[in-house]
Amino acid sequence: MSTERTVVLPDAALTHVESWGDRGPRILCVHGLTSSRRAWTRLGERLAPDYRVYAYDQRGHGDSASVEGPMALATSTADLAAVAATLDGPVDLLIGHSWGGAVAIAGGRAIGARKVLAVDPMVAVAPGTFEADYIDDLRPYFALGHDGRVQAIHEMYAHGHPLDVAGKLHAMLPMSQRTLERLGRENGAEAGSWNIRELLVDYPVPLLVLAAGEDSVMSTTDVAFLRQAGNNVSVQTVAGHGHNLQRTAFEEFVAVIRAFVRHRRTIRRGTMARSSIAPGGRVTNVRWGIALILGLGVLINYIDRGALSVASKPLQHDFGVGPAEFGWLSAAFFGVYAIVQLPVGYVLDRYGVTLVSRIGALLWSLAAAATALAPGYAAIVGARLFLGLAEAPSFPADAKATGYWFPRGERSFATSLFDAAAKLSSAIGVPFTAFLLVTLSWRGMFWTTAALSLIFFVLFYVFYRNPSEDKRLPRAEYEYIKAGGAEPELVDGRRPRGANYAYLLRRRKVWGLTLGFAAYGYLFGFMITWLPGYLESTFHVNILTAGTYIFFAWGIGTISDLVVGGWLVDYLIKRGADPDRVRKTALVAGLILGLAIVGAAFTRNINVAIIWITIAIAGISFHAPVGWSIPGLIAPHNSTGQVGAIMNCLNNVSNFFAPAITGMIVQRTESFYSALITAGVILVAGIFSYTVILGPIEKIPEPT
Repeated sequence: MSTERTVVLPDAALTHVESWGDRGPRILCVHGLTSSRRAWTRLGERLAPDYRVYAYDQRGHGDSASVEGPMALATSTADLAAVAATLDGPVDLLIGHSWGGAVAIAGGRAIGARKVLAVDPMVAVAPGTFEADYIDDLRPYFALGHDGRVQAIHEMYAHGHPLDVAGKLHAMLPMSQRTLERLGRENGAEAGSWNIRELLVDYPVPLLVLAAGEDSVMSTTDVAFLRQAGNNVSVQTVAGHGHNLQRTAFEEFVAVIRAFVRHRRTIRRGTMARSSIAPGGRVTNVRWGIALILGLGVLINYIDRGALSVASKPLQHDFGVGPAEFGWLSAAFFGVYAIVQLPVGYVLDRYGVTLVSRIGALLWSLAAAATALAPGYAAIVGARLFLGLAEAPSFPADAKATGYWFPRGERSFATSLFDAAAKLSSAIGVPFTAFLLVTLSWRGMFWTTAALSLIFFVLFYVFYRNPSEDKRLPRAEYEYIKAGGAEPELVDGRRPRGANYAYLLRRRKVWGLTLGFAAYGYLFGFMITWLPGYLESTFHVNILTAGTYIFFAWGIGTISDLVVGGWLVDYLIKRGADPDRVRKTALVAGLILGLAIVGAAFTRNINVAIIWITIAIAGISFHAPVGWSIPGLIAPHNSTGQVGAIMNCLNNVSNFFAPAITGMIVQRTESFYSALITAGVILVAGIFSYTVILGPIEKIPEPT
């Protein structure tokens, strides 16, 4: 059963909206020039009640043939926006066929649809193609009288569904050559000024174009242009089904829609008969190699920053400082790291991942060497400040690169690979640097981390490229990445056209994410700076024994990061679970488990303390990759780096205060009891931020 209602268009004209279903993702359908909203009846009946399907009458043709008014694409887009505004939520998938495909391409950007599917869209990006591909093909039909048209339509749909025949008769009988010529004229088609070209630049959402091969209404020139549009645009040729493939291959088309909405591959092999992805090639795993490179960089730079905590006792002895001074030394890195996050976000959005990350990797190897050479306390503070500056782009750049390289359905697991490296660095880094400390002294330890950093710089320089620049990346994998919702690449050196910091800082969603993640940052900052010292001083074990316990705790954290924060989140979303609910549950549950840190304050048994600490680490570990995937999901166009920078800035302000506050508490109380309780209180504030302030995980509106 369907329901029908009337909607007022911008110039007071009226249209009719028909809908099927009352729950599930929202799908809005736009009919073609020679069809009507009735063309979508079968789709609505098939997808309801699991989906909410809407279709409406376009002015000037179809059921609205009597509606006077312009047929320019801008007008049709405004009509689409008026209809979308009456729905009970955002459009999850906008589908358009033929002329409706052109309207969907234009309207997808205007209404903020999450995905767009254009079925053999009516576009004319080259002069002369509109008349050749549209008017000339229909001249024989236009020459027929009323009875001849009826007979032609019945012959065309001799084996079609009755609804298709009825809809086609209703829409095509009043169609005239004058109507078609008017459409081309008002859109500047013959002059080559059809604005599809400019609409496809930096297209903000995944757009899948299904071209009908030899039966396509598009010229080969137009199809070639669409293939090279880049960013989020993907073209797939579906041959052998004709221009109306959404009807002639109906069951297969329904399967494509279900897969596209769930972020899976849009057309799997054999789904549509005689279909092919062109140009071909199998979807390889180049993107996962990139994820491993990013993870290696995080592993090394976290070993760099965590090495200081391992050397706490010899450094305090050599430089004659106490816990409070060592706390400020630990905090020095995070202070400059946090301050630099905001300009780093802008620099990343302007100059790109490749250049900024290369410079950063080279500089942090020099900073590690400077630490090894430091003659006194002031010098080593300066070296740590330099290291904070050099490593500042690391996580925002990795988050941005992951957005470029991975479809949304793989984003959580890809993020977990580089985020888990931060946890793995604590698991293997503490025993590794402890061994270096015992065998080579603290200076030899830092010389070794400097060498590792230099090796990573060489590897990154040789192997990392953005997807559009990587010659090893097959076309099939490139299109798979884009079709799945990868972030559009920014041309390096071009001024970003996204939202500025003033706009983003006024958005409640940004603050909900940032404050929640900062609570995680406080506990994580405590763990990587004071955990070895806590075990040594509270339970009177040596650094090698402490390293063994830490290896166990962070090893569990690494597994939790990959399995829960990465694989499980993506798996549930691909299985059709609500993405917003899955991600928010992971964020909140991670911080709730983090509260186990409070349990360590009430025991004098190291084994019991490690159990509590391991539970806390496991929780914040699977929380982190989900948190890092959110900037790319909520940021306006070209603003992912800046949203990530805001989040990471406050995260590292927490990292800064965690070791400093802990050092002052320990020096005053000679105990870690109050320090552990403080971390728990901050986690409660983070849980409140995620549950009350953040709201739905969806795109922030574009600035006007």
